[in-house]
Amino acid sequence: MSAPPAAETVPDQSVLPGAQRERACLVTLGGHLFAVDVREAREVVMLEPLTVVPGAPAPLLGVANLRGSVLAVVEPRPLLGLPARP
Repeated sequence: MSAPPAAETVPDQSVLPGAQRERACLVTLGGHLFAVDVREAREVVMLEPLTVVPGAPAPLLGVANLRGSVLAVVEPRPLLGLPARP
């Protein structure tokens, strides 16, 4: 009888003593890398199309329908001091 196949080993992921591991979603905006703590995010979705809101402030791109709920869509770049996307 042959031996069972060896289980795959997970590579050692060294962590500094006392350091905490965090899970984040990495996003690049205007050439800058940002991390969003996944505990602060509910989900990632693709939204189309947006409905423009007349008279809305510049960061508000519009609103979208997300499973029957109105969702505000904001351009974060100017709020972070970065140039807005064309």
